[in-house]
Amino acid sequence: MKKVKMKETAKQLVAVILAFLMSLSVLTDAITVKAEETETIVSETESSAAEQENTEAESPDASTENTVSYEGEGYAVTCNIVNSWGEGYTAEVSIKNTSDKKIHNWNLMFVLDGEITNIWNAKISSRNEDGLYTIEGESYNSNISPDSAVSFGFNAAGSPETPEFHFSQSVQMPVEEGNFEVDYAVSDDWETGFVGEIGILNKSSESFKDWCITFDWENDIGSIWNAEIISHEENHYVISCEEYNRMIEAGQRVQFGFSCPSGKSSIQPENIEVTHFTDGDGREEDNGDGEDGIDPSEVTEYVDIEFRNGNCAQSVLDDMRFVNYAPELLDVAWVSSDESVVTNDGHVTRGEEDRTVTVTAEIQYKGKDYKKEFALTVKRKTDIDIDMLQDYSLSQLEQMNSGDEYYRVNMSEYRYLESIYGTFSDVKVDSYETALVSLYNVKSVMGISNPFEELQVTDIYADECGYIFKFDQKYKGISVLDGQVVISADINGKVDYLRTSYFPLSDDISVVPQVSWEEAVHSVAEYGYILMETEEKEQQESPVILNEYGKGILVWNLFCQMNDEYGEGYEVYVDAQTGEALFSYEVSRNLSKLVLSEPAHGKDMLKKDRKFDVQAICEKNKEKNTDYGIRNIIYKFIIQEMYFLSQKIRMNGVLKKFLQWLI
Repeated sequence: MKKVKMKETAKQLVAVILAFLMSLSVLTDAITVKAEETETIVSETESSAAEQENTEAESPDASTENTVSYEGEGYAVTCNIVNSWGEGYTAEVSIKNTSDKKIHNWNLMFVLDGEITNIWNAKISSRNEDGLYTIEGESYNSNISPDSAVSFGFNAAGSPETPEFHFSQSVQMPVEEGNFEVDYAVSDDWETGFVGEIGILNKSSESFKDWCITFDWENDIGSIWNAEIISHEENHYVISCEEYNRMIEAGQRVQFGFSCPSGKSSIQPENIEVTHFTDGDGREEDNGDGEDGIDPSEVTEYVDIEFRNGNCAQSVLDDMRFVNYAPELLDVAWVSSDESVVTNDGHVTRGEEDRTVTVTAEIQYKGKDYKKEFALTVKRKTDIDIDMLQDYSLSQLEQMNSGDEYYRVNMSEYRYLESIYGTFSDVKVDSYETALVSLYNVKSVMGISNPFEELQVTDIYADECGYIFKFDQKYKGISVLDGQVVISADINGKVDYLRTSYFPLSDDISVVPQVSWEEAVHSVAEYGYILMETEEKEQQESPVILNEYGKGILVWNLFCQMNDEYGEGYEVYVDAQTGEALFSYEVSRNLSKLVLSEPAHGKDMLKKDRKFDVQAICEKNKEKNTDYGIRNIIYKFIIQEMYFLSQKIRMNGVLKKFLQWLI
């Protein structure tokens, strides 16, 4: 009777969820109608504005009295008064780069009689008592590429003014030796090539803007991510930042990765120099703290510990970094309670047992002392003999979980493991190393040969209830698209959940692109695709492996839009060896306009004729059958992710088991 009642409750909850999902279509239709009404209003407004503009154009003085332009070496500035009223006015300023080199960190200085009351797309650096303003760009528009322009606007009190502008930009200066540190590491190495990374640590008390690193190196870089190769002549490299990582704050570190198709990873870069851009007179730029400094209640927030992937305070395996985010204001000394385990500079030594250490940040600020303590658990050395671990079959796993009525295993159509709700290993899992070791108990059902070589830890979650570890599938250091493994264990290290999309690959895949990223972009342009600038650009510029039934293809994954569309995005995959555009599919931010690629019939990677499950969702959800199909997909996704969330936050047992039962 209790179980029947539970199922009735479950059905009610499912009905609520589905009702919520069905309400999305109503909301979508409402938004669409609202958007159409807005378009009508905007159209009428634009028409009215156009008529007004034509009327103003008839006045010979309108464009001359309210606009002023200045031109200098490599730049042009235009200021236009676009609106005025009795007590103030609105001005728009445009800066164009007329040179063949990028403008870095532009600044404009001008004098106004009135005060700026509001500004957008720029910020006020300073204003003195004589009304001299210094304006600089925001992080997203402070650099101007050749033949490009940026603009900003402001409201000001008083009579309209078109002031005289003084333009300046940053100049490239070398970072003094001792103010930076460069480290080189190899993440994967094989006989014919390797993958590595270079990190730059800012040891000074000032920020590095638009950093650039130069060095001599005998190895040839095939592909690079999180940075850009400016030049490579003989063995001399000049490498610069991307827009998204152009700033290295004091005490912080950035890194970029690369792959070398050939060469020796043991060869170290030599003659390393780091430069960045400073104010026009060569002075370092102010970091913005000014005279106000730091609120005493927030002092401890400026110190922290940075862990490597797969590490956290409850599970430390690797060295860490102690960070002072305001070294120009704070004096910080790091003190470990046991330097044999964690040194005062973050070096870790693991022993035969788990050991907990307290690291204290002793802070001095404006004559006062502050403290911040970090409790760190350094995990024991992993000395498990993996050759002695039993490789369990499905029947053995079922027997192992015979007492668990909620135990469940899901297998793919290719008979590879997809998920286990229950125990699959006797290994105590409390670190990413032991999590990888536990997978040796399910090698055959997963199809994996060497978890330590084929998986790379990306994240960890730990609390008083247990651990969750996430891994990405790798092949010779290259990411395998959509290959992920998630392992959950309770606070005692007993595994209780495994989810995997790992699929074994053949061992003859070339990871050296024969077609460059730029050539791939040009290739898709022939089909009408235009590359979109996204925050994931660094991922796009790194090749990935497309895994089709075990056959791997090195591809460029491009996020594009069609040249005759606006707002819709497409994932386009280009063969990195041949340059052939393999396929694309539309990725919309609006569920009501989700369209998967057609046709619905074709050949798979094994040249086998297949019928692909393709659904098209109409613009306003008018087709009930396809609308129901997408809601089934969303429903399944929500339930699965709710269960995974229950693993993460450790919901009470009844709700957790209920979600298992639903799936």
